[in-house]
Amino acid sequence: MGQTLFVSSKGDDRNSGTEEQPLATLKRAQEVVRACKQNGPITVCLRQGTYYLNETLIFGAEDSGTKDAPIVYRAYEDEEVVVSGAESVNLIWENAGDGLVKAKVPEGLDFDQLFINGEKMVRCRYPNADPRDGFFDGSIRWVSPETSQDAIDSARLKGYANPVGAFVHGMMSMGWGTLHFRILEKDPDGVYTFEYEKDRKVEGGWQNSGRRTNPYDVLAEGRMFIENVFEELDAPKEWFLDRETHTLYFKPEEGQTLDDATVEAVVLRHLFEFRGSEDNPVCYITLDGLTLTHTSYTFMETDVIPSGGDWKVYRGGAVVFEGAELCTVQNCSFERIGGNGVFIQDYSRDVTVSGCRFVKTGASAVLLEGNNSAVRSRWAHWWGWPEGMRGETPMVNGRPFENESMAKLPSEMLDEGQELVDLEAGPQNNNYPARCVIHDNLMTQLGSVEKQIAGVFISKAKEITVSHNSIYDVPRAAINVNDGCWGGHVIEWNDIFDTSMTTREHGAYNSWGRDRYWMKLKGEATPEEFARMRTMAKLDCVDPIALRHNRIQCAHGYDIDLDDGSGHYHIYGNLCLQGGIKLREGFFRTVENNISTLFSPHVWYPNSGDVVRRNILVRREAYSPRGMGMAGCQGEDNLVDENLFAVYEPPEDHRALGLDVHSKTCDPGFYNPSSGDYRAKFGSEVGFENFPMDQFGVQDSRFKSDVRIWSGLGQAFDKNAEFWGTYVNADLYDWMGATLRSLVNYGRESAVIGAVELEHNDGVLVIDVPAESEAAQVGLLGDTVILSVDNAKVRNIEDLQHMLSIGGGVTIQFLGDEGMREISFMPNNIPELKKD
Repeated sequence: MGQTLFVSSKGDDRNSGTEEQPLATLKRAQEVVRACKQNGPITVCLRQGTYYLNETLIFGAEDSGTKDAPIVYRAYEDEEVVVSGAESVNLIWENAGDGLVKAKVPEGLDFDQLFINGEKMVRCRYPNADPRDGFFDGSIRWVSPETSQDAIDSARLKGYANPVGAFVHGMMSMGWGTLHFRILEKDPDGVYTFEYEKDRKVEGGWQNSGRRTNPYDVLAEGRMFIENVFEELDAPKEWFLDRETHTLYFKPEEGQTLDDATVEAVVLRHLFEFRGSEDNPVCYITLDGLTLTHTSYTFMETDVIPSGGDWKVYRGGAVVFEGAELCTVQNCSFERIGGNGVFIQDYSRDVTVSGCRFVKTGASAVLLEGNNSAVRSRWAHWWGWPEGMRGETPMVNGRPFENESMAKLPSEMLDEGQELVDLEAGPQNNNYPARCVIHDNLMTQLGSVEKQIAGVFISKAKEITVSHNSIYDVPRAAINVNDGCWGGHVIEWNDIFDTSMTTREHGAYNSWGRDRYWMKLKGEATPEEFARMRTMAKLDCVDPIALRHNRIQCAHGYDIDLDDGSGHYHIYGNLCLQGGIKLREGFFRTVENNISTLFSPHVWYPNSGDVVRRNILVRREAYSPRGMGMAGCQGEDNLVDENLFAVYEPPEDHRALGLDVHSKTCDPGFYNPSSGDYRAKFGSEVGFENFPMDQFGVQDSRFKSDVRIWSGLGQAFDKNAEFWGTYVNADLYDWMGATLRSLVNYGRESAVIGAVELEHNDGVLVIDVPAESEAAQVGLLGDTVILSVDNAKVRNIEDLQHMLSIGGGVTIQFLGDEGMREISFMPNNIPELKKD
C-alpha cells in the first residue's frame, strides 16, 4: 500500500505528517520522504490551499523513487492546490495623492508582477494597456494595437526623472517575434538607440536572432511600448515599485479598497527542478494535480541559440528536468507563468507531461533541448551557432573552411579518419532528451509576453512523442522542431489552429534541418556535391519523423512548413485546413494520404527522393511551387502522382514530365464538412484511405467542456469562406500571359517573395511570368506582389482590373525579394479569369 504524508498550508513542519497532524511545507515533506523512502512507495498528499515557495524546490538523485516504490506529490482528492512563486505580502496603504496609494515593501523584495485578489495588475506603461493588443496579457491577436512610436520619442524619454530600469517592448520589424530592451542609464536629452549593442545606455534586442547569419533586427514602427516608469502611472490597476525607497505605488479603480486585499509579488523563475545526471539521475518522481503559477518574466534571459533554427530560448521554466528518468508531470495546470511552462534538457529519458493545462504562459508551454556537446562537427551546422559556439573548423589550403556544406569539402577530406570531419551518424554522447512523451495537454493563449514561442519546441532530441494535444491561440508555432537532430519523433492526433496569430512567415507545424549536410537555396554545387549531400542527409536526422493524423490550421502561414533542410519525414493522414503543406529543400520526404488546400515545393535539391502521392488537394491552385517550377519535382526516385484534385487539372506539359500521370480530378465527396467530417467518398479512386475525424486533440474528459475547435472547420474548403482576412480559394487570373491572384495568406506569401515580410492581405500575387510572355517583355516578374498602380493602392484583383480598365499608360509598383520595383507601359487588356 505504501506510505502517505500529508501537507497543509495550515499545518506545522514540526508535525509528524499524518492526516491529523500535517506538515506545512513542500520542503519539509521532501526531507521526510528522503528519510523514509526505503520503506516503499510514498504519496505526499497536499491539502487545499496556496503554497508560497520561498525558493525553488530541487529534486536530486537522493530524492528518487524506484519502479516498485515511486514518489508522488499529489493534490488530495481533487482539492485545489496552488504552488506559487510569489510572496504574499501584508501592506499598509496610505494616500499618495493624484489618485494613487503607496505602501512600504520589505527590503530586498524585488518583483516584476503584482497580483491583487488573484488578478494581475499592470506595470505602469505608455501607451496604456489595451486588452486587445497582444502584448502582456492582452489577447493573442493584433486587433487595434495602441502602441506607437511615441513610446521611444526622445522628448518623452527626456521628461522621465529616472528611466533606469524601464523596459521597451515591441515587435521585431520582420514580424517573427518580440524584442525587449532595458534602459541602464539616463540620457539627459532622452536619446537612446534601441538596437542590439548600438547604445551602451541600453541592453537587449538579442531575443530573436536565432542564427548567426541573421542581423539583429530592429523594432517595428508603431508596435512598441515602454513600461516601469513612474511618470506613466496614470491608469487604474497600474503599479510601480521604487526599488530605492522600497515603496510600491498603485492606482486603484474607483471605489476599490485594499485593506483586506490579498497582495502577491512574483519572485521565483522556477518552481520545481529535477536535477540529476546520466550517471546519477532523478527517477520515478511525479507531480500530480497541482496548479503551478506566478513565475517571473524571462524575456531578458531569452538568449540561448539551440541550433540552426531561427529561434532563441530561455533554458528554464516553471518545471525543469535535467538528468531525469521516468519522471512525470500530470494533471497539472500552468497558469500565469511569466516564461516557459516545462523545460526538459540535456540527458533526460522517458519524461512525461500529460493531462496538463497551459494557459497564459509568458512564453512556450513545453520545450525539449539537448546539449550542444552531443552534436557532431558542430562547425558544419554553420547557419546556427555563433563563432564561439561552433568549435574548431577544419583547414582547407591553410585557411578555415567557411563554405556552406560539409559536402563541399575536398573529397580527400571526407575519409572516415579525417580530423574534425565526423561522418558518423547520430549524436556523439547521450546528453539529450529521448523517449519523452507530451500527451493529452491543452495549450492555449500562450506567449502573452514573448511571441517567438511554441506549444511544443524540440531541439537536439530523439524519439519524442507529441500526441493528442489541443494547441490554439498562439502567436507563433504550435509545434516547432528546430533541427534534424536526431529524429524518430512521432507527432500525431494533435488539434492545431489559430496559430501565427501575431507573427508571420511561419507554419503551425514548423521545422528546420540546417544540419551537417545542408546547403542554403541549392547554392552553387556540382552534381557530385549534391550526391554527397544526399548521402549525408541522414547523418543527423537518423530516424524518420512521423507527422500523422493531425488536424492543422495556420492563420498566417503554412499548416505544415518544412523549412530549410528539413528531411527524412513521413507525413500522412493529416487534415490541413488553410495554409497547406510546404517542403523546402531537403531529402527523403514522403507526403501521402493527406487532405490539404495545396502543396508547395520550394527550391528542391535534384534527386531529392521526395514522394507526393495519394493526397486530396482541394484548392484551384493545388500546386504552389516557389523558386522552382514543377519540373523541379522530377528525380530518379521522386514521385508526384496518384493524387486527387477537387478542382485543379494537371496540364499536359506537367504530365509529360511524368508528374500526376495517374492523378484524377473530381469532387472528393466529403461526407459532412459542416460538422468537420472530411472523410472522402471518392478518395479510393487514387488509393486514398480515410482516417478518423473524431480523435484529434485532447481526450481527457476534464478538458471537454473547456476545449474548443476551430471556428472555420465547417467551411474550411468553401471558396467564399474568409478567416482572419484570408480567402480560402482565390481565383486565378491571366494577364498578358502571367498568372495572378489576390493575396490570401500574407504570412505564407511572405515566403514567396523572399526576404520581404508582408503585413496584410492587400495586393495581387504574381505567381508565374513565362519568359516568352508579354508580361515578361514589359518587365513584370514572378514571385512578386503588385501593391499599387500609379501610386494608388491595389487591395485585390478587382482593384487591379478597375485601374487598368481606365485606359492609358500606367506605372505599376510591385514588391519582390530585391525590394520595390516599378514598370511603366501601355496595357492593352485587363486580367481575365482563368478557365479551369
